[in-house]
Amino acid sequence: MSRIYHQIMAKAAIAAGLSVVVTLAIAETAAYFFGGSVEGTGLILCILCPLVIAGPASAWQFFQQSRLAAARDELRAAKAELERAHAALQRAYGDLNERARRDGLTGILNREGFVEALLQALESQHGTLFILDADEFKLINDRYGHPTGDEALRVLSGAVAASIDEAGLFGRIGGEEFAVFMPGIRGRAAFEAAERMRLAVRTSPVAVRSGTSISLSVSIGGAHSSNFADLEALWQAADACLYAAKADGRDRLVLNGDGPSEELGSPLLSIG
Repeated sequence: MSRIYHQIMAKAAIAAGLSVVVTLAIAETAAYFFGGSVEGTGLILCILCPLVIAGPASAWQFFQQSRLAAARDELRAAKAELERAHAALQRAYGDLNERARRDGLTGILNREGFVEALLQALESQHGTLFILDADEFKLINDRYGHPTGDEALRVLSGAVAASIDEAGLFGRIGGEEFAVFMPGIRGRAAFEAAERMRLAVRTSPVAVRSGTSISLSVSIGGAHSSNFADLEALWQAADACLYAAKADGRDRLVLNGDGPSEELGSPLLSIG
């Protein structure tokens, strides 16, 4: 602040000095034309008046300019800070929104996140919806405890995630039930995708506290979206195929037929 004050006073002194010079120049010019000279009281006034008037006025003007410049700097700093805060808020909102879409145990999409992503995907492309259910999962919880059951779900989800491509959607839709949507595939390609998921789970054992491991398996039902008018009908068809796979002995996959005249749940392909 002291530095700014000295700068203001220096500029005001310069302005006052220039005012004196200009005033004397004007007075001498007027005296020349009117036939006289600047001396005595007139000379004093030509020097004193600019100093008394221009000095304080200039100092006040420079002070106000300094305050205005400082206010602009503060405003720019506040704007920059506001922009940083807004960007941080947007990142935090994005993180919270992403967390809200994710399953806390497995890290994949939760039911709401999966359904939202599936609806968006179906707007642009057909594909096959698979519903997967861990076989005999209650026995794992009852025999080895819920921590082992949680680890089994993490292992299962990791195995499935590794077996599908980046275009696929994967979510945990409840308990030990999962869903996968693979755009652009049907028929034999859908069967092969489901079989990769089934085998990936079969070859991913879960370690237990006793030092041994347990094997996992899933039953899978699937249906192609082009055969159904809306998501509810598609979901029911895939779910019906899942129940058919369960009823057929578990560790199996059943896919809904592609023909529009085929009965809901009528398997195109079944394997165990």
